[in-house]
Amino acid sequence: MRGRVPGSGLNPHLLFWAGSGTWYDDPPVPEPVTPARDFGDPAPSERRSGLVCGRFLPPHAGHRFVLDVARQSAGHLTALIFASKSDPIPAAWRAAWLREMCPGVQVGIVDADALPDDAAPDFVQRAAALVREHVPDGVDDLFASDLSAVPLAEHLKATFVPVDPARRQVPISGSELRADVMAGWHFLPEVVRPWFVRRVAIIGPFGSGKSTLAERLADYFDTVAVPEVARAIAEGRSGALRPADVQPAARGQVAQEEALARRANRILICDTSLTQLCLWSAELFRTCPPWIEALDRARPYDLTLITPARSGTTQETNFRARCVDEARVLGRPFVPLQGSFDECFSAACEAIEAMQARRGLIGARFEAEAASSLP
Repeated sequence: MRGRVPGSGLNPHLLFWAGSGTWYDDPPVPEPVTPARDFGDPAPSERRSGLVCGRFLPPHAGHRFVLDVARQSAGHLTALIFASKSDPIPAAWRAAWLREMCPGVQVGIVDADALPDDAAPDFVQRAAALVREHVPDGVDDLFASDLSAVPLAEHLKATFVPVDPARRQVPISGSELRADVMAGWHFLPEVVRPWFVRRVAIIGPFGSGKSTLAERLADYFDTVAVPEVARAIAEGRSGALRPADVQPAARGQVAQEEALARRANRILICDTSLTQLCLWSAELFRTCPPWIEALDRARPYDLTLITPARSGTTQETNFRARCVDEARVLGRPFVPLQGSFDECFSAACEAIEAMQARRGLIGARFEAEAASSLP
């Protein structure tokens, strides 16, 4: 007896092929199936080198489409960022974003300040020389949506491969996105969104309704809320926060905020900030690690909402006053909320909508944009 068919619980000698009229010990081996279509040998594309270049200011869904098409066609792909020192987003950030968006792509940074004005007769020739410094072995194919890249391909002796030049697949360009980042939010890859998201921090006395307000605001503005890590740590210990918990709480708060900034819809609601943690640490333990205070000063909050002292105790009133003083010292826009919860919610919505109406840092970041014919 050879045993049972795995998973069936049946002896193979008792199996019968329907319609065959015979008993069997081993099932028949099916004939190999010939593929319906032959897509050819992929080896030729594996030997080709591709190039995508541009400002990537910022990288957007159109760039990703070009890069995805290029990766399907070229065995080795290079993306070159033409960057100037006056660019509102540092080249290192853009390079990091591209590496995360397109693993395996070689990313380089070209010094655009070394180029003459794009109207100069030798502009394309000079640009091609800079490209060759990064791809000394040459380029087989240059992929781009902008047809103005054709002369660059000719100077590189590369085949120009147009990718969605009419912008039908991804209807966005870099200049359009820079004109109104919030309107084109859905064209921003997740990795890029934390740079532009408007961050709203909520701080205030314990029990003043911060978490409830954060959740309701996130629901109202169709976005996400960052929970308070220190509170979760304390709840796991019956409400007690220890000095040793401060630094893990700070690291966790920043990590959760940056992770959720990728999922936010234009606005990120933060139930607390490092400011709150610094104040609590100073009040409970009479000290706060200097690195947390330094990191708090560097955090980019566009608006801080300060909840009222609900019980009216001296401790809560004093803590709220310290929150106001700290927001003022940090130089961040802030709004002290007053009244009932509904009144606080209404005032918070008005403050956020006013923040959205201002171009603020997002507009200022792109005011220094230089004209360029590069895609």
